[in-house]
Amino acid sequence: MGLCLSLKKLGCVPVFLLFILISAEAKEVKITCSGMTVKVSDGIWTAGSRKIPVKGVEFRIDPPTIVSVESEVVAIGDERLNQWAAGTRLKGVIAKRIYHGLPGCLVPDSVVVKSRDGTVYEEGIDYIVDHTWGAMGRISDGKIEKGEKVLVDYKYSLQRIDLIQCDARGNLSIKKGKEEKTCPVPPVPDEGNYALANIFLPYNTTELTEDMIFPVLSAEVPEDLLSGKAPPYPGPAEEELEKIKFVHNTLEKLRKGDTVTIVFWGNSVTAGGDASSPAKAFPQVFVKMLREKFPDATIKLKNAGIGGSNTNQRLPNLQKEVLRFNPQLVVIEFVNDMGMERDNLRNNYFSAIDQIREAGAEVIILTPHFVMPSWMGISSVKHAVETRPAVQWLREIAEEKQVGLADVSKRWERLAQEGIPYTTLLWNGINHPDDRGHKIFAEELIKFFPGK
Repeated sequence: MGLCLSLKKLGCVPVFLLFILISAEAKEVKITCSGMTVKVSDGIWTAGSRKIPVKGVEFRIDPPTIVSVESEVVAIGDERLNQWAAGTRLKGVIAKRIYHGLPGCLVPDSVVVKSRDGTVYEEGIDYIVDHTWGAMGRISDGKIEKGEKVLVDYKYSLQRIDLIQCDARGNLSIKKGKEEKTCPVPPVPDEGNYALANIFLPYNTTELTEDMIFPVLSAEVPEDLLSGKAPPYPGPAEEELEKIKFVHNTLEKLRKGDTVTIVFWGNSVTAGGDASSPAKAFPQVFVKMLREKFPDATIKLKNAGIGGSNTNQRLPNLQKEVLRFNPQLVVIEFVNDMGMERDNLRNNYFSAIDQIREAGAEVIILTPHFVMPSWMGISSVKHAVETRPAVQWLREIAEEKQVGLADVSKRWERLAQEGIPYTTLLWNGINHPDDRGHKIFAEELIKFFPGK
């Protein structure tokens, strides 16, 4: 049975508590979908420790917008197609700051190629198309002449995240998100509303599935729900606090206001790809956090990130690229190492750590962020977990060598609980994080450096 409370007795308790059913029969809210319709049942929505009463309703969700391109002038090259790496790209499937097509953005079978006089060319005879990557190639013995400029019609899809929000009386509504070619952001709830779930509409969605519904499960307090933001990722657990000892010397220098040099040794992510500006790349974001915490210290940043590299290529140049700067701290990030065999990985990291320590510096290893699902063997973005053996090997290396470990991978595993599909943090659709993804690296690193 319901329990009625007066406003006088409630005092400053939030109004929505008036509507909570105190009943053993109260059911948890279920969100289901069919076609492009989402159905939310009556019941109690649980978000962390918070219980929210909800009145059931159905919503019709608009599919993502399909953009039509007509008569794009293209000189189709002879380059052999190779996913993102080669081919003549259609402009519509390319986002800012990247040179290749976004995987899945092109509407399959929408490409029509014609000459300026209206002759329609045939796919597979005159040209080929990679419908995943939006790239094309000319077939040399087809009808398209080498260097000929043809007209291409095609369609591409946008992506979007919509929000199911709930007001203080348990009324639900949909707030439509902003459509983007890449990295759509969840909408912020309207004033007085709580974020219940995000509906992710990837490219070319024509039918919703359970995997597209991302409940916001991690918000613990009303303010978090009202803002639509999950609370900050929990600070280091007790066992993680022990890891502060691995940066003891660096931390002491920062607290004393001394000069500290930090070298970031890594690949394209360390170099800043695809942050919107150098200031948004994780090394700069982290150092900015440190400067705010330790304003008396002089912090020098050296970025030794080189795109496309791994530790096999970089280890021989460790002295030149890292140690010659006489760092107090070296941060290591190599997502490109994830395909290595165990012994190879261990040998590289053991050697690097030993050399860095001999030079008098401390080490933090970053586990990598998530990359495109097919590279990780992930079939469900909603239920994505770490699958790469090398990530566990990095954890073992950090433990054995007694160096710091900032476990970024574990942080990415948690994104779904915040209602965020992790793929929406990959700017190039492959392996480069957006600004939010870069910030996660910095947030994990700053945990090693509590203030005075």
